[in-house]
Amino acid sequence: MITSIIINIALTIIFFATTSISRNPPIQYPNIHGLWQTQSRSVITGPKFFNPIDEILYEPTQPGISYSFNLKTMSYETSQYLVYSNPVNHTCPKAKLIWHHGHFQFDSIKAPRQNEIGHYKIILTSIKDDGRQLTSDPCHSSFSEYQRYTTKKEIWKLNLEWDSYFKNWKLILYNDQSLELQNVNLNDEFGFYEFGIRKITMWLGSNECSEMMPSVQVTSKKKTYIDVV
Repeated sequence: MITSIIINIALTIIFFATTSISRNPPIQYPNIHGLWQTQSRSVITGPKFFNPIDEILYEPTQPGISYSFNLKTMSYETSQYLVYSNPVNHTCPKAKLIWHHGHFQFDSIKAPRQNEIGHYKIILTSIKDDGRQLTSDPCHSSFSEYQRYTTKKEIWKLNLEWDSYFKNWKLILYNDQSLELQNVNLNDEFGFYEFGIRKITMWLGSNECSEMMPSVQVTSKKKTYIDVV
């Protein structure tokens, strides 16, 4: 009799425990581990884009954006070669090489509104004073300007989906923060579409993270730069 009561109590505890777990299953965030590139595939993260020892940013053959995400260390890195049109003089486009890295975390959109884009959020926090930017503006100067690039935090909505045309995974990042509060240029080639929402579409270039820098500060602390925020 006592044994039967103990068994029933144990089964009841197991039932409520499993019911509680099933009601609150762990969130399965998308697997974005690896290297992601825009369609030109000319931009890559790592030392082929930025040499932190000699402080050199290498210009790729074509504009593009690349992000690498390491789910083991929850670290990220991005290399960007952006070209901006010049509405006054079309022969003088402005170009930027941007590199920064840091750590990231996921967040879910619990109750998305109808037609809201992005099912998850990814929050990027860069390593302080470790980003770099090289700006070329040939209509204003024959010299490029090399600066320290600082981005405190980037918040993106993201979608991960299978691209049946390219037979590859596609990662789409959306940024719908108010552009009036940001020091941004609206006419880069990956620019902004309706309602000021920025959209970056990238495809999986590699499942590996071998082209990423270490997830700690990699540049010298002794040099002085003009900060770009």
